[in-house]
Amino acid sequence: MGDRMLDSFTADRESQKLPMHLVSVSSIFRNSGVTALVDLLKEYNGLSFIGSDHFQFKLLESGIYGLIDRLQAGENLSRNQFKAMRGKALCYAKTRNLPIQILEEAERVTRLPIAKVSRSWLGFNYRRFKGYSQAFPDYLKSTTALFRQLADLNHRGKVDANSLEQQLAEIFHAYFTSLLQNFKDGLKNPLVLKHLVRPENPLFPRIMPYAKLLFVARDPRDQYCDIAADKNPGVYIGHKRIDLFIERYRENTEAARRFFGEALDNVMEVQFEDMVYHYDQTRRQVEVFLGLTDCHCASAKHFDPKISKANTRLFEKFEKKQDIKAIERELADCLYPFPATD
Repeated sequence: MGDRMLDSFTADRESQKLPMHLVSVSSIFRNSGVTALVDLLKEYNGLSFIGSDHFQFKLLESGIYGLIDRLQAGENLSRNQFKAMRGKALCYAKTRNLPIQILEEAERVTRLPIAKVSRSWLGFNYRRFKGYSQAFPDYLKSTTALFRQLADLNHRGKVDANSLEQQLAEIFHAYFTSLLQNFKDGLKNPLVLKHLVRPENPLFPRIMPYAKLLFVARDPRDQYCDIAADKNPGVYIGHKRIDLFIERYRENTEAARRFFGEALDNVMEVQFEDMVYHYDQTRRQVEVFLGLTDCHCASAKHFDPKISKANTRLFEKFEKKQDIKAIERELADCLYPFPATD
């Protein structure tokens, strides 16, 4: 099946002139579980990856999500708002502007004065932003063209839903075709990108039929334990307060459930704990979804459920039991049903 699917990828590109197929791996809350699923995918032939583990393709988070929400509501952005959004996205490709871009992002995400933002947060995001222009030589040119088209759509006024969807599909089709034309590793295989699409707006799976979108969920109790323990220093600033964590986790989960409720065939949810406790079954489900059944390379072991098991049930040893009880009370429908015995 895997060979047939890869053949169909090629046939689609040739017959419909689609860009190389994309595989997006994102999470429902922050970055949780994404690396684990990407490691699992690295065990398969027939997929391409960006070299650095820090690389995350977050173009849409530059403000495009908000723009499309506005357009769907029959509204638009002012010229100044649009200019700021465009500048943020283009900064990803201009190395000399990266420090400024990172500081602005830090203030927005952390809601803290720059002096209190950790150096590890700045370093992590510098590596992430720097990878754009290195991986995609045409990022600046392609993204400039993308925003020119989006600006025209934004300033055109109210657009009916069907026409908006069709126009956005054409705009992003042209964008990814241009962006990937000179991709450093060529266009032979589907490309895996972290965080290409977030589970917020169900429009994106429809306007990007050449993308397979995987989303990872994780038990909120273990997620909070990682944050409280500073397992990824600087990455989760602003979520250590238990009330804020619960609020954000609930918002993200409800948005994801609306997203999955569309039942689109190029979208799949993967539970991190299932990768650990039901490894074979989960791996087969991912294989079928991506059409990689015949491409598994068992000799290359990147994800080991026995090792990852150490990242589950952290809450059982967590000292602040009142925080765990608050999560279990407020997010009861999000808890993973761990097996009674391992």
